Amino acid sequence: DRGHKLQLGYRFSPSLVVEGGYMDLGRFTYSADMPTVATRAGNLKMNAWNLNVIGTYPLGSQLSLFGKLGIAAHRTKFHCEGTGIACVNPSRKASGTSLHYGVGVEWAFSPNWFARAEYEVVRKVGDAFNAGGTTGTSQADVKLGSIGIGYRF
Repeated sequence: DRGHKLQLGYRFSPSLVVEGGYMDLGRFTYSADMPTVATRAGNLKMNAWNLNVIGTYPLGSQLSLFGKLGIAAHRTKFHCEGTGIACVNPSRKASGTSLHYGVGVEWAFSPNWFARAEYEVVRKVGDAFNAGGTTGTSQADVKLGSIGIGYRF
Protein backbone atom coordinates (compact mmCIF):
# COMPACT_ATOMS: atom_id res chain seq x y z
CA ASP A 1 0.00 0.00 0.00
CA ARG A 2 0.96 3.64 0.01
CA GLY A 3 1.93 5.55 3.10
CA HIS A 4 2.73 9.14 3.90
CA LYS A 5 4.39 11.09 6.66
CA LEU A 6 4.83 14.57 8.05
CA GLN A 7 8.08 15.29 9.89
CA LEU A 8 9.45 18.28 11.81
CA GLY A 9 13.01 18.61 12.97
CA TYR A 10 15.74 20.72 14.43
CA ARG A 11 19.26 20.93 12.97
CA PHE A 12 21.77 21.18 15.84
CA SER A 13 24.72 21.25 13.43
CA PRO A 14 25.34 20.54 9.74
CA SER A 15 25.70 16.83 10.60
CA LEU A 16 23.19 16.31 13.45
CA VAL A 17 19.39 16.58 13.26
CA VAL A 18 16.59 15.50 15.58
CA GLU A 19 13.36 14.79 13.72
CA GLY A 20 9.94 13.43 14.58
CA GLY A 21 6.42 13.24 13.31
CA TYR A 22 3.50 11.16 12.10
CA MET A 23 3.68 8.22 9.69
CA ASP A 24 0.68 6.57 8.01
CA LEU A 25 2.12 3.11 7.32
CA GLY A 26 -0.66 1.97 5.02
CA ARG A 27 -3.78 -0.14 4.78
CA PHE A 28 -3.76 -3.75 3.72
CA THR A 29 -6.64 -6.03 2.75
CA TYR A 30 -7.08 -9.71 2.05
CA SER A 31 -9.92 -11.96 0.99
CA ALA A 32 -10.48 -15.70 0.70
CA ASP A 33 -13.35 -17.43 -1.00
CA MET A 34 -14.32 -21.09 -0.96
CA PRO A 35 -17.40 -21.11 -3.24
CA THR A 36 -20.61 -22.20 -1.47
CA VAL A 37 -18.63 -22.96 1.74
CA ALA A 38 -17.08 -19.85 3.25
CA THR A 39 -15.73 -16.37 2.65
CA ARG A 40 -13.32 -14.27 4.67
CA ALA A 41 -12.19 -10.67 4.25
CA GLY A 42 -9.94 -8.59 6.45
CA ASN A 43 -8.20 -5.25 6.61
CA LEU A 44 -5.29 -3.91 8.59
CA LYS A 45 -4.44 -0.22 9.21
CA MET A 46 -1.15 0.98 10.70
CA ASN A 47 0.27 4.31 11.81
CA ALA A 48 3.07 5.56 14.05
CA TRP A 49 4.59 8.58 15.75
CA ASN A 50 8.37 8.63 15.54
CA LEU A 51 11.39 10.40 17.03
CA ASN A 52 14.85 10.01 15.44
CA VAL A 53 18.41 11.24 15.52
CA ILE A 54 19.80 11.78 12.02
CA GLY A 55 23.47 11.92 11.13
CA THR A 56 24.47 13.37 7.76
CA TYR A 57 27.60 13.00 5.66
CA PRO A 58 28.14 15.65 2.95
CA LEU A 59 29.10 14.49 -0.54
CA GLY A 60 29.43 18.05 -1.80
CA SER A 61 27.87 21.46 -1.27
CA GLN A 62 24.34 20.29 -2.14
CA LEU A 63 24.26 16.50 -1.75
CA SER A 64 24.52 14.42 1.43
CA LEU A 65 23.89 10.91 2.71
CA PHE A 66 22.10 10.37 6.00
CA GLY A 67 21.18 7.66 8.45
CA LYS A 68 18.48 7.78 11.09
CA LEU A 69 17.91 5.84 14.27
CA GLY A 70 15.08 6.21 16.76
CA ILE A 71 11.82 4.88 18.08
CA ALA A 72 8.30 4.65 16.71
CA ALA A 73 5.14 4.38 18.80
CA HIS A 74 2.85 2.40 16.50
CA ARG A 75 -0.82 1.45 16.44
CA THR A 76 -2.46 -1.31 14.42
CA LYS A 77 -6.18 -1.96 13.81
CA PHE A 78 -7.39 -5.24 12.33
CA HIS A 79 -10.94 -6.18 11.30
CA CYS A 80 -12.28 -9.31 9.62
CA GLU A 81 -15.67 -10.62 8.55
CA GLY A 82 -16.85 -13.73 6.80
CA THR A 83 -19.47 -16.37 6.23
CA GLY A 84 -19.18 -20.07 6.97
CA ILE A 85 -16.09 -19.56 9.15
CA ALA A 86 -16.67 -16.99 11.85
CA CYS A 87 -14.03 -14.45 12.80
CA VAL A 88 -13.71 -15.33 16.49
CA ASN A 89 -12.35 -11.89 17.41
CA PRO A 90 -13.24 -9.67 14.42
CA SER A 91 -11.95 -6.32 15.69
CA ARG A 92 -8.47 -6.24 17.19
CA LYS A 93 -6.05 -3.48 18.11
CA ALA A 94 -2.39 -3.47 19.04
CA SER A 95 0.07 -0.78 20.03
CA GLY A 96 3.67 -0.64 21.07
CA THR A 97 7.04 1.01 20.68
CA SER A 98 9.63 -0.27 18.21
CA LEU A 99 13.01 0.49 16.75
CA HIS A 100 12.87 2.80 13.72
CA TYR A 101 15.82 3.25 11.36
CA GLY A 102 16.60 4.31 7.82
CA VAL A 103 19.06 5.61 5.24
CA GLY A 104 18.77 8.11 2.43
CA VAL A 105 20.14 10.87 0.30
CA GLU A 106 19.30 14.58 0.51
CA TRP A 107 19.73 17.25 -2.17
CA ALA A 108 19.67 20.94 -1.15
CA PHE A 109 18.47 22.56 -4.37
CA SER A 110 18.22 26.05 -2.82
CA PRO A 111 19.38 27.64 0.46
CA ASN A 112 16.13 26.64 2.20
CA TRP A 113 14.55 23.87 0.11
CA PHE A 114 15.69 20.25 -0.09
CA ALA A 115 14.53 16.95 -1.56
CA ARG A 116 14.97 13.54 0.06
CA ALA A 117 14.83 9.92 -1.00
CA GLU A 118 14.91 7.43 1.84
CA TYR A 119 14.27 3.88 2.94
CA GLU A 120 12.97 3.25 6.47
CA VAL A 121 12.05 0.28 8.63
CA VAL A 122 9.75 0.18 11.66
CA ARG A 123 10.46 -3.10 13.44
CA LYS A 124 7.78 -5.51 14.68
CA VAL A 125 4.59 -3.51 14.21
CA GLY A 126 1.47 -5.20 15.61
CA ASP A 127 1.41 -8.16 17.94
CA ALA A 128 1.73 -11.92 17.49
CA PHE A 129 -1.29 -14.18 17.03
CA ASN A 130 -1.96 -16.80 19.67
CA ALA A 131 -1.84 -20.51 18.70
CA GLY A 132 -5.53 -20.53 17.75
CA GLY A 133 -5.34 -17.30 15.76
CA THR A 134 -8.10 -15.71 17.84
CA THR A 135 -6.08 -12.88 19.37
CA GLY A 136 -3.38 -10.68 17.87
CA THR A 137 -3.21 -8.55 14.75
CA SER A 138 -0.11 -10.11 13.12
CA GLN A 139 3.37 -8.74 13.52
CA ALA A 140 5.85 -7.66 10.86
CA ASP A 141 8.56 -5.18 10.00
CA VAL A 142 7.07 -2.31 8.00
CA LYS A 143 9.35 -1.00 5.25
CA LEU A 144 8.75 2.37 3.66
CA GLY A 145 10.47 3.92 0.66
CA SER A 146 9.73 7.61 0.25
CA ILE A 147 10.51 10.72 -1.74
CA GLY A 148 9.82 14.04 -0.11
CA ILE A 149 10.49 17.73 -0.05
CA GLY A 150 11.38 19.92 2.90
CA TYR A 151 11.97 23.50 3.95
CA ARG A 152 14.55 24.84 6.41
CA PHE A 153 13.71 28.03 8.32
